[in-house]
Amino acid sequence: MDFVITVSNTSYYSLDSYENFKNDKTLNQVDLLELTRSVHPNLVGTLVTFEHKRKPYWIVVMTEMGICFTVNSQFAPLMKIKIPGNNDTDDNEEIHILRCHYLNGLCYARYDSDPTLAVKYYIHSYLDVLHATSSEPVVVEESQEMDLSFMMQETTSSSSLRDLSPTQRGCRFYDEPLTPDLKIYSTSICYMQCREKLAMKLCGCTPFFYIIGQRGKVCDIKGMICLSRNVNILTKNPSELNCVCPQACHLLTYIRQTPKVTKWEYGYFDQRITFRWSLIPPTTKYIRDVIFGIDSLVASSGGTVSLFLGMSVIGLIEFFYLIVENIIKGFIKLFRNKKK
Repeated sequence: MDFVITVSNTSYYSLDSYENFKNDKTLNQVDLLELTRSVHPNLVGTLVTFEHKRKPYWIVVMTEMGICFTVNSQFAPLMKIKIPGNNDTDDNEEIHILRCHYLNGLCYARYDSDPTLAVKYYIHSYLDVLHATSSEPVVVEESQEMDLSFMMQETTSSSSLRDLSPTQRGCRFYDEPLTPDLKIYSTSICYMQCREKLAMKLCGCTPFFYIIGQRGKVCDIKGMICLSRNVNILTKNPSELNCVCPQACHLLTYIRQTPKVTKWEYGYFDQRITFRWSLIPPTTKYIRDVIFGIDSLVASSGGTVSLFLGMSVIGLIEFFYLIVENIIKGFIKLFRNKKK
């Protein structure tokens, strides 16, 4: 049972627990991912929204922080695992993304959960996934009701940026993958792949919770112990690991405000945990755009030449044309003279 608990709660921050089983060779043949999937309880959260009649689905995903339930995530199907008895979305069903109009001041949702244990909520963009160096979670304790607001900062990119290469524009759209085994690009997924390659380099295997892209050799107990001894390296900030992960062209950042916490110690609420989040309507939006393109260059060059030389772009083309024409005629004449 200790081994099952250790495996089912595996994340980068709990790998040291595998040291207790380093001498048990009978466990080397155990499929750790299948064991985690099989013993995970079928927990179904309740999502109450006041802006949408359709109820978004909770999807069970495998992350670097272990098994999580996620909602409102565009790339969740890439990390999805099947839990026995859990009726989540079909693989081919489109993910329903919650949306709010920027003039609507009632953009919020409430999550109720029944367990008496604390619940961790990780808040990230719908174009990102949870990873080992994500922002600190919001923790709602037993019998608590938390009301938390977020200020949103959004950066979008104009369609004209697609005419530039990712190196020129300094960012990537989500449909511009870095590797052929994935059809999408996300900065957080890039971080995960970078960390997976580092694990392979350090220990010759990768943790079982990596289920996207091209997978290498999966670690057994010995490999997990090796990873635990290198966890301080593996959990460094991606910039310290020299991960080549360009910024996404579409960015959504959520700035956490001061939460309001109420603890219910009697009555109906003593067995329920409630987390209510809301978005403060943004007043500023950042847009990446090409401010000086080819058309601007031609117009600027033509204006400069016209100002200082009294010549238009057409006149400049004619000027070079006459020079080239005279040079060619001169070579032809020289060739004929030599022939005579």
